[in-house]
Amino acid sequence: MQVYVGDDAPGAVVDFTVTQGDSQALLSWKAPEVGKYGGTFDPASITGYVITRSDGTTSETIAQPASATTYADTPGFGTYTYSIYAENNVGKGTEVSADPIIVKPADWILMVTDEVVIESGKTYKFYDVSGPDAYYPNSRNDTLTIRPENPDGLVHVAFKSFETDTWGDYLYIFNGASVESPAIGQYTSSSLPSELESIESTSDDGALTFVFVSDIMSRYEGWEADVTVTDKKQNDLVGGSLEGDLYPAAQSEASYTFQVMNKGINAVAAADYAVKLFDGAGNLLGEKPGVDIESMQSVEFTLTFTPTEAGDYQIYAEVEYAADNDADNNRSATLSISVLAEGSQFVSVGDHSESVLVTPVSFMSGESLSETIYFKDEIGIPGGQLKSLTYPLVSVGTAYANVPVQIWVTETELENLEETSIPASEMTLVYDGTTSIATDDSEWVFPLSTPYNYKGGNLVVLVYKRSAGSTSYDVNFRGTYGATTDPKRSRYTSTFDDSEVLDPEAVPLGYSAGTLWPDVKLLFTDVTSGMTQVVRPAAVRAYPNPVSGILHIDGDGLSQIELYNCAGQRVYVSGPVTSIDMTACPAGIYYLKMVTDEGVSEVKKIVKN
Repeated sequence: MQVYVGDDAPGAVVDFTVTQGDSQALLSWKAPEVGKYGGTFDPASITGYVITRSDGTTSETIAQPASATTYADTPGFGTYTYSIYAENNVGKGTEVSADPIIVKPADWILMVTDEVVIESGKTYKFYDVSGPDAYYPNSRNDTLTIRPENPDGLVHVAFKSFETDTWGDYLYIFNGASVESPAIGQYTSSSLPSELESIESTSDDGALTFVFVSDIMSRYEGWEADVTVTDKKQNDLVGGSLEGDLYPAAQSEASYTFQVMNKGINAVAAADYAVKLFDGAGNLLGEKPGVDIESMQSVEFTLTFTPTEAGDYQIYAEVEYAADNDADNNRSATLSISVLAEGSQFVSVGDHSESVLVTPVSFMSGESLSETIYFKDEIGIPGGQLKSLTYPLVSVGTAYANVPVQIWVTETELENLEETSIPASEMTLVYDGTTSIATDDSEWVFPLSTPYNYKGGNLVVLVYKRSAGSTSYDVNFRGTYGATTDPKRSRYTSTFDDSEVLDPEAVPLGYSAGTLWPDVKLLFTDVTSGMTQVVRPAAVRAYPNPVSGILHIDGDGLSQIELYNCAGQRVYVSGPVTSIDMTACPAGIYYLKMVTDEGVSEVKKIVKN
C-alpha cells in the first residue's frame, strides 16, 4: 500500500473539449478537482495550464494562466490533436487529450464521414479531405451527407475542378440523405466531367450524400465545388432531358421522351399546363396535355412528330405553365438530330450495359488496334452503303482532342478469329483522320470518308488509334465480355511505350482471340445497293408487278429465293420455288433477291398493292 501525505500536483482537468470554430479550434475545460496521486490538493494552488498542439509531425506548447478555462487556437488549416495539463508548485499535473479535430473556415465542407446542415443564402466550399492545396490521402472510405436547414430547400453542388486517380478512386453521389437513396452516378476523371458542373437534389429531404473511396496507389488534387441551397418556389415545373431518335427517317414518325419535374411546393393539376415539342426556329412539332403532378414528382412525356425532309435539325421541348414562378427552367436542352433519306437505316449490333475499356480503342495506352466480326444475322439486312460507324459510350472521364484514328472494314466467311485475323491491306480504308472525345459524349461517331458497299456478309471492323499520352482508365465503351461458349470474334493489342508503333498488317493481331466486343451502330443508305446485281434480261422474271396476291417466278438454275421489305428485313426465304403468296404482306415496296447455283444474285423491286 502507498500513502501520499502533503500537497499534491494537479489531477486531470475536468470536461476538456475541443470544437470547431471559424478557422479556429475552440478549447474549454474546468480546473482539476483532485490531486494527481490522491494527496492534498487545492485548486487555488494551480499556477497555469500547458496546452500541446500536434499535427502528427510537429508539436507546439501553449501556456495559459491559472484563471483560464477557454482558449481559441488559430493554427491554420489542418488536422490537430490537443492535450492539456495543469501545473502548480508541486509539479506537472495529469495530461488529457481530445479527439483529433479539423481546423478550417466555417464555410468549408470537407469530404469526411459526417452530416452537415447548410443555410439558405450562403455559399460553401466543398473539398476533398485535404482541402484546396494538397493531394487527398490514400485508403479513404468516407460518407458525407449535406442537408438543407430549410425543409423546403434543395442542396445544389457545382463542381469547379475535379481530378482523381482513374484507376481506383471514385466519388459516388446519391440523391438523398443516405447511400440507400437513388444513385446519381460514380465519377473518376483527370478533368471535370460535365455532369458535375451542376447537381441538385430532387429528393423529398433535399439532401445529397457523397461517398469517396481511394485505393493505396496514386493520389491527386481532388476537387473544389460550390454548395448552396435552392429554396423551393410555390409553383415550379422544370423541364429536364429530351431523348429519342437522333437519326429518324424522313416520312416516318419519330418519338422523343421529355422529363418534367415539379420542384414547387404546390401540386399542379393536369389542366394547368402542357408540354410541347419545337424545332430550332420555334415551330410547333407536337404537344401533349399535362397530368396531375405532386411536389417533387417526375413525369415522362412521349412527344412525336414526322419529319418531312432529310437534313440536320435542332429540336427542344418546353413546359407551358402560366402560374410558374420560374419560367427560365421550363425548356430542355436543344437536341441535334439528322433526318435520314428514305431507304436509310440504322442497325444496332449489341445492346449491353457492360463497360469495355480496350475495344474498339484503348485510352489506357498510346496506340491500340482492335478487330471485331459483326455477324450478318446480327446486322440483318441484305446490303447497303455503309456511311457511318457509331460506338456507344458508358462514360468519358477525360476529354481528348485530335485523336488520330484509322478504320478499315471488309466482309468475311470467318465465324471467329481464333486462328488468324485480317490485315488492313485486305480491307477497305473507310476512315483516316482525327477525332475528339468529350466528357459529355454518349457516342463516338465516325462519318466514313469512303462509304463501304456492304453485300450482306459478316462485317469485319479494324480500328487503329494513335495518341501518345492518352493513358486514362475512364473512357468506357458499351459492349460485352461474352461467355466462354461464345465465338471468339475479336482481337486487340496496345502499347504503353510511346516509342512503340503497332502494325495493322500484323497477322494474327494480338496474343489471342476473345469473346470481348463493343456495341456498334451502323448507318446504311439504300439498303439494297450492297447486293451484287447482274442484269440478265429474260433469264429471270417475277410477275405480276405490281402484285396483290401470287407472285410468279420464272428462271433457270435458281438455288434460293429471298424477299425483303423496305426496311431491309427479310420476310421470306426458300429454296427454288415458282411462286410466293404475298396476299398477307402489307402494301409497300419489297425487294426480291434470287440467287443462282453459281452464287450470282439478282434483285428486283416489287410493288405490293
